[in-house]
Amino acid sequence: MKKAARYIFTGLMTLMLAFSCQFSKADEIGCVDVEKVLNSYSKAQDAISTMRTRETDLKQLVTKAKKEIKAAKTQKEAKKLEEKYSAMLLEKNNSYRQEQIAQLKSIENTIVNTIRTVADQKKLSIVFKKNDIITGGQDITDEVITTLNGKK
Repeated sequence: MKKAARYIFTGLMTLMLAFSCQFSKADEIGCVDVEKVLNSYSKAQDAISTMRTRETDLKQLVTKAKKEIKAAKTQKEAKKLEEKYSAMLLEKNNSYRQEQIAQLKSIENTIVNTIRTVADQKKLSIVFKKNDIITGGQDITDEVITTLNGKK
């Protein structure tokens, strides 16, 4: 029983030593404020603006459809307009959604690759989201933003 306890204790100490050696240099750990990056990255802001414009376009189309359907003279005409606008809305919504997904993937890839590049330049072995770190680590947020907005 004492041997088992000794082995467990030795194993735990070895693990603690290994982890403390791996993360002993705080300057090898970086952090980035992802929200600040998104709010400061011009392409992300352009994408958000485009998405809002698309949303407004869809709302205007819905309003127009409601007016035309309400103004229809017959039930048959109203039904035909409803089908027409339903198909149009579905098509536009799907198109906008695919465009949005493609834009967001592109922006995400660019941000992640830029974080990697800055981390490599600063010789950081690991980078966390700033919200996940209580204290320590080198904040590379401003460098990431500068690099992103410098890319065209």
